[in-house]
Amino acid sequence: MLKFVKINSDIIIAVVLGTVIRLVYIVSDEVWFDEAFTGVLLRVPTSEYFKVLFTDAHPPLYNLLMKPWAMLFGTGELSLRFLPFVFGIATIILAYKVTLQLLSKNAATLTAVLIAINPFLIGYSYEARSYSFYGFITLLTFYFLIKKRYWLLVVGIIVMEVTHYMSFMFIVAMGLYYVFLHYKEKNLVKGLLRLSPVAVLPAIVAVYLLRIPKESLNTGWIRPSEFYNIPRSLIAYVYGVQTKLTGMDSINNVKLLFLNEYSLGIAFLLFLIAGIALAFYKLKSKKSELEKLVLLISMILIPQTLLIAVGLVEKQSLYVERYLAPATIFFVILISYVLTTVASFEVLAIILLVYAFTLTKIQKPNYIDGMKELVQTYKNTKREIVFTSPIDYLVGRYYFGEENDNIRLFNIKDPNESFAHWPLMKPDAKPNDLDNALIVSPDESRIAQGYRYVSESGKYRVYIKISQSQQ
Repeated sequence: MLKFVKINSDIIIAVVLGTVIRLVYIVSDEVWFDEAFTGVLLRVPTSEYFKVLFTDAHPPLYNLLMKPWAMLFGTGELSLRFLPFVFGIATIILAYKVTLQLLSKNAATLTAVLIAINPFLIGYSYEARSYSFYGFITLLTFYFLIKKRYWLLVVGIIVMEVTHYMSFMFIVAMGLYYVFLHYKEKNLVKGLLRLSPVAVLPAIVAVYLLRIPKESLNTGWIRPSEFYNIPRSLIAYVYGVQTKLTGMDSINNVKLLFLNEYSLGIAFLLFLIAGIALAFYKLKSKKSELEKLVLLISMILIPQTLLIAVGLVEKQSLYVERYLAPATIFFVILISYVLTTVASFEVLAIILLVYAFTLTKIQKPNYIDGMKELVQTYKNTKREIVFTSPIDYLVGRYYFGEENDNIRLFNIKDPNESFAHWPLMKPDAKPNDLDNALIVSPDESRIAQGYRYVSESGKYRVYIKISQSQQ
């Protein structure tokens, strides 16, 4: 036992560090819309569950995995987030193993430590969605590729595609390397035949996507597809994103004297670019090492470039950092390779300490909270509780529970607005007695004239009709 601990002390320390950090945050924030969607989906009747599952804009595998998990452990915050947490910790171990196989012991140790403290990966390690699993399965498939376990590679590719559609971008990057390997080994035809079981995947995915109503895709909130998103994403990989805010991913705010997340991020990126250039120079006579460097860069830039290109061609906004979450893992491995190639131990230690110090300057995100407090205050009320947006409604429905029939959805500023195209919206969610209802919204602009503020719970404010307060 002591021998095992001594030999593996580096990865053990990284896993303990990553576990402690993630456990601190796992139930620190209330669930947001995407997580509430997962929780409510797992509670609805089986017929509705499958109907929503196969018309959702995301592949079904993760929610299929979550169903038996929820049957065993429930749909509370901890249960919903624990499976992503497990995959987040497993990613630290797997990334160590991948880097050890591809590079060196020193690079593997640095990779494990950086993944343990990486804000982007931490954030999605306690997000009750598929992103942590998506990162893990993509890295596992990459491991099969570099180990030349080609039948397992085929299985990994299939699992990737039914986990997240954007995984296709990583499959292309891996496919190019696969072709390169077999071309170099002069057995390209045999190699391509081996991959034939996954050749029909793009067609299957296309047919599946065509079945999904266009309204369900709802891409209007996504940042336009532009190539300037790439450096922004690299900064996001350094400092993470505000995972529980609706809308496009916002990079975590960092405040250090006159510096912020962008100035610090750009400084780190400039150092990285210089490091990559120096690594190319130092490795110029080592062809196999240069191939590894190019491979890691490709696993970051090819998926990003492809997704942006598809968005530009289709005139669709598709580029969201979390849709390419596995790129963060390859980004960390690349950094580890570059630093262990060009920097001495002392310089590497200084860089790591400076980076870790800047992470302590990340500001706590201003997430919408207060729903649990609202439930405690109004769980026994006979009044209808009316939310003005489907986002707040689904979070409210998750916390109040499916047995509460008083949870309603209605836009009091636009009574004719329909939410039928939103998933998991009850057809009878419209309030029956608006005059006596409690109107709840964190956004004052959604409240019409004739309503009066009466109380608040966190960010949520409660309103009633003025006539009630005058009685």
